[in-house]
Amino acid sequence: MSPEAHDTIHSLFDSHAKFEREVQHTESGYVSRTTSSDLEAVKLIQSHVKQMEERLNQGLMVRGWDPAYVEFVNHYDDIEITIKNIENGIEVVAVGATEDAKKVARNHASIVSKFVERGWKEHDVSHPAVASASNSVGKGPAGRGSCCQSSAGGESCPSGAAGCSSDKGCAGCAAK
Repeated sequence: MSPEAHDTIHSLFDSHAKFEREVQHTESGYVSRTTSSDLEAVKLIQSHVKQMEERLNQGLMVRGWDPAYVEFVNHYDDIEITIKNIENGIEVVAVGATEDAKKVARNHASIVSKFVERGWKEHDVSHPAVASASNSVGKGPAGRGSCCQSSAGGESCPSGAAGCSSDKGCAGCAAK
């Protein structure tokens, strides 16, 4: 992760209380609005969402040690996400192509709401996966999916995956 993206995330956790967040679950996913009356906070959230979109579009992992985020990356190609900067924040519309993708999208929205509500208290929390096929490798590029999860001791494969090694990382994993 770039130093700029890292700094943006930390600044968001520092200023979490400046945000208001509304999430409406829909039949196909969710609509969220994260807003603030603080102009600097608005710039932070808009920048962060753009940075994460770019990262996910490149097939890169986000919070690889957190099962819910591994699952989100795994299902990312099955979730159509529309991001719109609004005057005082950001609006995100997520539409899942499958039932699992819809569950994963809604779970992601709920976790982001916890980050907004709790800030740093939620930072190191591991969140459970919710989809029935959470250990399967998605349709994305090699390395995308739930294959490897980073941990304090390095990368490890969850049950159902094999082939991780420190020299190959996630790209070296293969699902059963």
